[in-house]
Amino acid sequence: MRITIGEQTYEIASYTTVGELWQQVRETAPTAVLAKVEGELADFYTPLRHDAQLEWVDAASYDGYLAYQRTLILLMATAVYEMYPQGRVRIEHSLGKAVYGVLETGHRVTPNDYRDIEEYMHQLVREGRRIERLADNTELAMTICTNERRHELAQELAAMRTDRLLLYRCGNYYDYYLGPLLPAMSYLLNFEIVPYAPGFLLRLPEPHQGTDMQPYEEIAQYSRIFFESTEWSRQLGCRYVADLNQAMRTEQIADIIAISEARHEKKLAEIADRIAQDRSGVRLVTIAGPSSAGKTTTMRRLMIQMRVNGLRPVQVSLDDYYKERSERPLLPNGDIDNESVEALDLTLLELQLLALMSGQPVNLVHFDFKDNGRTFDETPTVLEPGQPIILEGLHALNPKVSRVVPAHQRLNVFINALSPLTVSDHIRVSTTDTRLLRRLVRDERMRGHAPETTLGIWEAVRHGEEQYIFPYQHRADVIFNSALLYELPVLKTCAEPLLHRIASDSPLSTTAHRLLRFLDLFAPLSPTLVPSNSILREFIGTDMCATR
Repeated sequence: MRITIGEQTYEIASYTTVGELWQQVRETAPTAVLAKVEGELADFYTPLRHDAQLEWVDAASYDGYLAYQRTLILLMATAVYEMYPQGRVRIEHSLGKAVYGVLETGHRVTPNDYRDIEEYMHQLVREGRRIERLADNTELAMTICTNERRHELAQELAAMRTDRLLLYRCGNYYDYYLGPLLPAMSYLLNFEIVPYAPGFLLRLPEPHQGTDMQPYEEIAQYSRIFFESTEWSRQLGCRYVADLNQAMRTEQIADIIAISEARHEKKLAEIADRIAQDRSGVRLVTIAGPSSAGKTTTMRRLMIQMRVNGLRPVQVSLDDYYKERSERPLLPNGDIDNESVEALDLTLLELQLLALMSGQPVNLVHFDFKDNGRTFDETPTVLEPGQPIILEGLHALNPKVSRVVPAHQRLNVFINALSPLTVSDHIRVSTTDTRLLRRLVRDERMRGHAPETTLGIWEAVRHGEEQYIFPYQHRADVIFNSALLYELPVLKTCAEPLLHRIASDSPLSTTAHRLLRFLDLFAPLSPTLVPSNSILREFIGTDMCATR
């Protein structure tokens, strides 16, 4: 059997595992922790059954980071299982540069308990505790769990819609994941458990940061929003993906849609009321957030709520202030850096903001992304006395954007899609993947971008967010959660045909396969059920998500 890695071809015996092959060639890829085999990510336990192209996946890559996170969760769950046999670790969501979870041990958990668990985890790492992969499909995993009398786990697996779950064992502890794990616990070189009432923060190195961890920076409003939305989803009886699928089978989904949309409207009304109460003080409302958070629709719906309160704001979008392509900054590789604040014509923005605030007529600018050119309104806009400006865009919280307006005259709103759903106790729903799916659908339908284009630039988009957007989220006066409990089944309907277009030999195939495996978990939901004013319409459009 022949395995080709780059320019080199190796003759190996059938069913040689990826790890065994790596041992033969490890000097060529000393930091590899996974492999990409014919477009699919594979752990070191994967047997190679036929001729294939193989590419090593580095520990510092994003896929390596996700494997690190999954393995770290298994490590903690194993430690708790061995220390407290009736214990339970529930991973809730991300929180800043950490993962938030809740620990149940049968007694009141103290900081000493967390220290003991962390030390036991380090002990397991030092001994190089082995990880065994028992199954690479759901059916076999269910059979194994049933035979091993892991009946609760077998029931969980039976509720999963996907047939592509991976079952692992560490010691006598069994668990399943959507993606591959690291070869052994000895690869977990750095982590930390921090008590964070009523649970804990599980911290790990960030992608591309090696083994070093950055200091933790708390954003108090984020924890409040997550705790609030999590408790709200529990009250609806829709905490897990399986609950959502059940709601669709029993036709309760109509209530979930209506309540989710009403909750958005209520939150926007509260923001509008806050602005109205300070009618003489707030001159500029900035709305910022990462890609595909739902800024445009949020701005429009907020403007309606403001008009209910007698306000007539003027809308300004930062997307209209892009410089010509030839004037934008470049990345180190020579590509245009569209994510930088320096890609915007800040001089023109400041001139138009100052003119509006002084009551002068302004011919607002608009940027056409298809033609990559700008035009100006023929009819000038005049801001009425005492009325605010709403400024929306990725960089709206950056001080460079709003420096001409005094801080006491600004209300800063930050938007993100923070889903309260989880797949299981140890598999959370990624807010980043939710935004990627939103953007994938929107860019194809409304900007004419092929799926390969959207997936291909996503890493640069994420890098830009980390560099230019998230550092300013602490300046927000309000955080608005744009996630909808029911949106992923709708996005599944729209996104799956696009992801299936990615060829298996594409460099983007691992991302496409990962997203498809994730979407497998959800029952489909027709886009026709989405209300016309929903934030979700910003991404799926006003018609059905038919494949083109």
